[in-house]
Amino acid sequence: MTVSDKNKLDSIATGANKYIHPTTSGNKHIPAGGTSGNILRWGSDGTAVWGKEVMSESDKKKLEQVKIIVSFSHTFENLTETSTADDIKAEFKKVNFSDIDVSSDEGLMYVLIAHGLAYGDDQSINTNDQIFIGNKSCLVNGSYIEEGTKTTATLELSYIHNPGKLRTTIMTGTIDETNTYAFSCKVTESGDDEYYLPYDLATITSTESKENILSKLGGSEGVKKISDAINKGKKIFIESYGVVGKIPVSSLNFIIQSWISYAVPTTTNEGTNLIYVKVSSNPEVKIVHTYGYKLPVEFFALQSSSTSDEISTTIGGEEGLKKIVKAAQDGNRFWIEINKGDLASIQRVDLMVVTCYRDNSAGDMSIGFFGKMAYLWGGMGGIILISYIKSSNTFTIDILEA
Repeated sequence: MTVSDKNKLDSIATGANKYIHPTTSGNKHIPAGGTSGNILRWGSDGTAVWGKEVMSESDKKKLEQVKIIVSFSHTFENLTETSTADDIKAEFKKVNFSDIDVSSDEGLMYVLIAHGLAYGDDQSINTNDQIFIGNKSCLVNGSYIEEGTKTTATLELSYIHNPGKLRTTIMTGTIDETNTYAFSCKVTESGDDEYYLPYDLATITSTESKENILSKLGGSEGVKKISDAINKGKKIFIESYGVVGKIPVSSLNFIIQSWISYAVPTTTNEGTNLIYVKVSSNPEVKIVHTYGYKLPVEFFALQSSSTSDEISTTIGGEEGLKKIVKAAQDGNRFWIEINKGDLASIQRVDLMVVTCYRDNSAGDMSIGFFGKMAYLWGGMGGIILISYIKSSNTFTIDILEA
């Protein structure tokens, strides 16, 4: 080392070659200290300090309680119209209603009355609550009604049950003068506005027994369900079957009677059958054939000399005449198709009903038609009267020529 180099080194201050970390914002080290669960938080510009976690488990629960004013369990959604009073109480017990024992009839009724008053006509009462089912916020409604010695209170909770569907669960409680309590649950759901009837109703006939008709309606319970669907304004269909799509059903409430009606295509390309069914434990069926009721071509050739057996064979016996008489009672037109062998020769002969009779107790029947055409009933037509005597199982014909 030269003397010149040594003199240069001697001019450097002691410690001048040591690294000093900048202390300006953005250059500071992690501060000392800190314990498990701590996080770095802002202290001042460029300075971090150790602090507690953003939210402890206990703090999180406190925050949840701000939301959970009244929060039912998600199992609340399992309540149905068949749920018992104990089922309803079990769901209410999962909620903290302060000192109210909702496992008792009195306690549950108290809660229903409080909400019924608050959301009913008495706006001075405020329950000051927000209701959740799980994490789902509810729209709340209620009612309180006093009728004589009976008090009824309801609590209605509406919430999104499935995507695009709004479900409403209605809990009702009643108490009478004997302090007898009753609780029930009712559930409705948007999208639940369709009601389906069995396909058997599409094949129903107008001469079936009332027992068979009632069975096809689903019995007494089915009648109640159909009537309820009508009262609720639901869209009613007969379920799909094979290549036939679902059949829309119209409904009508007339005073104390409920009727449904629907159109069923015929299998013979002869229009549709308009079927009317009285929804009752004492049901009725009326069928109107839009093209008219087609009689067999053999009907054209009946004459005054036709025997009982010939008449029976032509009209299908006692059951066949029952169908014809019932069709007349239902307001149908009648016709005969005459086919002479080619399409150009097909003719339709319309007949007008002039008389119709049936003795339901004795079983006797008769029906009369008027028609006019060459060779009809052995002449130029006129009036034909077909009668059936149940006691002797015989058919007769009377013809008054035109």
